[in-house]
Amino acid sequence: MRDFPVEKLKPLPGDLREGALGFSIEVPLAPFTLDGNILETKIRLEDVRLPTIDITKLAGKSFLFPTNPKPGYIDGSVYIEGAHHPVDVRSIRFGRTVRDAIEAELDVRFVFEFEGLGDYRNTSLTLLTHLRHAAD
Repeated sequence: MRDFPVEKLKPLPGDLREGALGFSIEVPLAPFTLDGNILETKIRLEDVRLPTIDITKLAGKSFLFPTNPKPGYIDGSVYIEGAHHPVDVRSIRFGRTVRDAIEAELDVRFVFEFEGLGDYRNTSLTLLTHLRHAAD
């Protein structure tokens, strides 16, 4: 098994929106090359249980989450090379608000071994991005 080249995963500003089962977060990734293929994808997080979608009230707060399959987990995935790979979110830390967005630090684990992404092993990292409250 080889390590996934995490330096290629560069989050772009994303969206926080109201969903059917709580809130959802979408974080696009800058296009990158993996094993000779150019990829454009995003991290999708569903059923994110937060007390509010008001970014001014989330500023400075941190939230811990269990991982799948424990109750309360965030249903996360990223689409790479023909498969949705699970993304476990262990925590979200919100920073300060900047105009209409909020700084967000997501502690995640990409579960590449579940669908078998090449011979890449599961990979943990912290993603830094900004989230806007997006209206549907």
